Amino acid sequence: MEVGETTKDGKTISKIEKVVGIRKATFEGLQESFRRSPQVSGFVHVDVDGVVKLRKKLKTAGYKVSVTDIFIKLVAMAIQKHLEVNCSRVENEIHYYSSINIGVAVGTPAGMLIVPVIKNCESKSLFDISAEMKDIQNKIKSNQLTMDMMQGGTFTLSSIGMFDVDNSDAILNIPQSAIVVVGRIKDEPVVLENKTIGIRPKAYLSVTFDHGTINGAPGSKFMKAFSHMAEKADEIIEWE
Repeated sequence: MEVGETTKDGKTISKIEKVVGIRKATFEGLQESFRRSPQVSGFVHVDVDGVVKLRKKLKTAGYKVSVTDIFIKLVAMAIQKHLEVNCSRVENEIHYYSSINIGVAVGTPAGMLIVPVIKNCESKSLFDISAEMKDIQNKIKSNQLTMDMMQGGTFTLSSIGMFDVDNSDAILNIPQSAIVVVGRIKDEPVVLENKTIGIRPKAYLSVTFDHGTINGAPGSKFMKAFSHMAEKADEIIEWE
């Protein structure tokens, strides 16, 4: 059918886009993900006071580091504590990786979703990660991102706070076994340790696992580690 025509059930077509290239690969990958993986998601409401404090310190010192950059570093640190979530199912085997290669879900100016990969995050500083993210964003804008830059991931992060979205789960980026989604940061009332009411910056964290490769215990331990690290990010991430 053509733009402007009306379907038999009464829908007028305003636009037609071909599902080709990266969009087709993404579509087929998501379908295959659901077919292959028994997916389960867990949710945590995380105190991100340390993330907020760290970003303020960096900004005051003249460094342009995004919240997403900090979350990438925290995810890598949490994975280092629980490497059993850094794995893929390959036929009848589960492969565990010492390399922490984090795919970061980002949108393109054309409205497509792509997942460039920052490799070997276990050996990179926050500034290394931030510089690589800036390079990736520049390459996306200039249409210079290569397929090699989107391969080799072992774990995926999707940071959706910039869209003012509080919470969401996600579909696994196969053959990876886990994906983290972090929502927007909001000041919220909480009960403090001394039983008084205070205001703390909080964000929702969701983690989707392949339950065939990652059981509930290691998945929950990873989420707990990430939560604790986010609260103390300004104390545990070295940058000075």
